[in-house]
Amino acid sequence: MRYEIARLIDMNFNNQTKFLTLTFRENIQDIAYANNEFNKFIKQLNYELYLTKKSKLKYLTTWEKQERGAIHYHIILFDFSFISVNRLTTIWGHGFVKINKIDVDSIENRGRYISKYFDKDLDMKEHKKKAFFKSRNLKVPSVTKQLVDQPFDITNQDVQYFTVR
Repeated sequence: MRYEIARLIDMNFNNQTKFLTLTFRENIQDIAYANNEFNKFIKQLNYELYLTKKSKLKYLTTWEKQERGAIHYHIILFDFSFISVNRLTTIWGHGFVKINKIDVDSIENRGRYISKYFDKDLDMKEHKKKAFFKSRNLKVPSVTKQLVDQPFDITNQDVQYFTVR
């Protein structure tokens, strides 16, 4: 899953990509309630930015529990225009909001670096609860699988190669 997430990040990343954390002031531990509040936030944020109910916001998110058991969200926002942290806090309305520009030293490390937030404690998350969410408008990498007799030219930067033994 971490590899899939890293590839999604790499495909959609640009200089307007931001990392957003949302926490609950109260010790909210009910994932169904928390996810419902998160979905409301996404809809309101989308309307705030685009003035339409049509989903245009591009995001990838995961939830996790803090030490006290409260749920919080890590969100990657792609093509995200400026909005003040005060406005984000008002739209969220449940507690702390932190937004940062993602500053990773090289293109090759972006997806790998950011995806660590998404596979953290996956085995501990409740069964039948989605570990991460994504908007439907993200660019998805294409995958082509071929059996070959001879190796490809590994200097080609547009193709990622795996060896199956």
